[in-house]
Amino acid sequence: MANKFTDFNPGIINSGGRKNFIINGNMDIWQRANSGTVDGSLYYISVDRWMVRTVVVGGSVTVSKQSIVSSDSGAPRLKYCARVARNNNDTSQLQFVQMVESIDAVKFAGMSVTLSFYARKHANWTAQNSNLNAVLYEGTGTDEKWYSYTNSNVAINSNATLTTSWQRFNFTTTLRSTTTEFAVYFEFAGVGTNPTNDYFEITGVQLELGSVATPFEYRPFAEELALCQRYYEVGTVHILSPAYTVNAYVSSTAYFKVTKRIAPTSGIVLTNESMSNMSTAAATTITVGNFTLFGQSLAGALITEWYGTFKADAEL
Repeated sequence: MANKFTDFNPGIINSGGRKNFIINGNMDIWQRANSGTVDGSLYYISVDRWMVRTVVVGGSVTVSKQSIVSSDSGAPRLKYCARVARNNNDTSQLQFVQMVESIDAVKFAGMSVTLSFYARKHANWTAQNSNLNAVLYEGTGTDEKWYSYTNSNVAINSNATLTTSWQRFNFTTTLRSTTTEFAVYFEFAGVGTNPTNDYFEITGVQLELGSVATPFEYRPFAEELALCQRYYEVGTVHILSPAYTVNAYVSSTAYFKVTKRIAPTSGIVLTNESMSNMSTAAATTITVGNFTLFGQSLAGALITEWYGTFKADAEL
C-alpha cells in the first residue's frame, strides 16, 4: 500500500487552494456581451478576462459565446466555449489572450507548470496545417501588456493540430526564477481567402503547477463571476434626493461587489440613464471599492432622481 506521505507524484498536486490560475477558462462569464468584434487593434470585447488582438491594422476577428453539445465527438463536460472567427482576408496573427497579474504570477517563478485546453475547428478554418499556436509568455516587470514585457521570454510555443472533433491538449515547461508576469495566448494566421465559418473554438483552459495535466477544475459560477469582477464589473446605481434649489449638488455612493485590481479611474462608463429633474451624472472619487455618482438638480424643492448602469474596467 502506498505511503501517503512519500509515495505521490508532485506533478499532480497544488501547493494549496485553487489549482487553475486561469480565470474564466471555462468561458462561463460574458459580462460585456455574448459576441464582439475587433478590427485592427486589441480589446476586451466579449468573454471576461480574454483579450483579442489583431496584430496589424486591417485584421478583424469576432469572439462569440457558444453552447457545447454534449453529444459532439470528444466534447468536454463544460457548458460554453469561445468561438474565435477570422472575418476578412488579412493573413496576420490573430491572438486570444489572458494576462495573469503579477501578484499571482510570482507564485510560479522557477516552477514547472502545465497548460491544458480543449479545442476544435470548423472544417473551413484556414489556419496553416490546422495549427493553433499555444504560447506562454513570461517577463520580469509588473502588470505590463504581454507584448511589451520586460526581459520577455517564450516559455511555451507549441502547435496544437485541430480537427473538427474536440481534443484536449497539454504542454509543460519550467518558468524562470525571475518571472513576475506572464500571459497565455492562442494565435493563428489565416491563409488565403476568408470563407464562411473560418473559426476555431476553445474552452477548459487551465494553467497549473506541476508537470501533469490534471482534470479541469470546476469552480462554482458565483466564484468564477467574482474572480472576473476584480477586473470588470457591470452594476446599477441610483440617486434619489431632495433638491432644495436649482443646480443643487446631489450624489450617491456606488459600491463594487468585488474590490478592484486598481481604481478604475478611466474605466467607469455610465449607460441606460434615466433622469428626473437632474442633469447628466458623472462618476467621481473613484477607488478600488466604490465611486461617487454626482450631478445637479434642474428644479428646486423637488425630488431629484437618476438611475442607470455602470461598467467599471480595471483590466490589465
